[in-house]
Amino acid sequence: MNDLPLISVVVPCYNSQRFLSNCLKSLDKQTYQNAEYIIVDDGSTDDTYKILTKHAKKHPKYKIIKTEGVGVSTARNIGIDNAKGEFITFLDSDDMFSPYHLELLKDHTLKTGADTAVIDYYKVPEGKSYESHYFALPDYKHVPIEVFDNKSALEEFLAQLKFEFSVWNKMYSTKIIKEHGVRFLDGCRYNEDSLFNYKYFKHAQKTVLIHWLTYLYVQRKNSLVHMPFNEYKLDAYFSLNNILKDAYENRPDVIHYAHSIRVALSCEIIYIIKRSKYKNGAVIRKIIDYIKTDCKHLKFCKRTHRYRRVLIPLVPPVAKLLLCRRRKDKTGTLPEQFNIIDF
Repeated sequence: MNDLPLISVVVPCYNSQRFLSNCLKSLDKQTYQNAEYIIVDDGSTDDTYKILTKHAKKHPKYKIIKTEGVGVSTARNIGIDNAKGEFITFLDSDDMFSPYHLELLKDHTLKTGADTAVIDYYKVPEGKSYESHYFALPDYKHVPIEVFDNKSALEEFLAQLKFEFSVWNKMYSTKIIKEHGVRFLDGCRYNEDSLFNYKYFKHAQKTVLIHWLTYLYVQRKNSLVHMPFNEYKLDAYFSLNNILKDAYENRPDVIHYAHSIRVALSCEIIYIIKRSKYKNGAVIRKIIDYIKTDCKHLKFCKRTHRYRRVLIPLVPPVAKLLLCRRRKDKTGTLPEQFNIIDF
C-alpha cells in the first residue's frame, strides 16, 4: 500500500443532503484503497454537515472542512490546500464514481508515465440510486487509451473535442498544481473549470485519456448548469478572456484554440439569453462581437469539430435577427465580468 500513490479526492458541498448518500457510497466502494476524501461543506443550511461528520466517524479516510459561503471555486481551493496526495481529483456532491474509477486513473497514469489522466463519463438522470453492479468490470489489459504531449493535450482541452472543460473527470499532479500556483478563480460561479484546466495543461507534459465510463454525471434540473439565464453565467468570461490574454502573452502556439473555446461558450450563452427575457443590449452586442472575432480563428483549428467551423459563423447574423430589439437597447452597461483586455 505504501508503494502506491495517495490520491486526494476533493468534494465541494452545498445543501447536498438529498444526494449525498450516493456520492459517499461511491467513495466507500472504491477498489483503490490508498485515497483520502476531503469534503468541503460550504455553509450548507440543511443536514449536509451533520451527515458528513457522522459518516467520517466511521470512515477515517474522510476529512470534513466547514466553510461559510465562500463559493465552489474557493471551496475547491481549500480542498487543494489540504490535500496530501500525489494526485488530486474532484467529485461533485451530486455525482458518483464507479468502483473502479480511482483504480483505472492510477493504473494508466503509472503505466504510461503520465502526470495527468482524463477518463470518460456518462450522464444519468436525477434520482438514479447507486448500485455497484451497474458498472462493467474493466478488462484492465484492454482498456483503450490515448496519450498526448503538452501541446496536443492543451489543444484538445481548448477545442473541447475529447477532454471538455470539466475538472471532475480528470486526475491531476499535485506537484504541478502547487509548483505553478494553479488555482480556481475565487468568486467565479460559472465555467470556473476552464481557467483552472488551462493553467494546469500549460505545464502537464504527458496526459493519458482512458476510454472507459467511470464517472456518473447526474443531470439535475435545478443545478447551476441547467438553470435559466442569470448574469452569474457571464462569469464564464472571467475564465475565457483570461485564457485568451495568457495565450497571447505566453502560448501563441494555441491562440486559435483559445478563441475556439470562447466561441463555443459564447454560442451557448447567447442561446440561453435568447430563451430568457434578458435585455442588456451592451452584453448581447459584446457576445455577438466575440463570436464574430473568434470565428475567424476556427479555420486554423484542426482539432475542432467540422460542424463548428461550418455552423458557428452563422450565429452572429442569426443572433442579430432574433435578438434585434434587445441588441439595440442602449440602457444596459457591461458588468465586471468583461473588465479585461479584449481580443
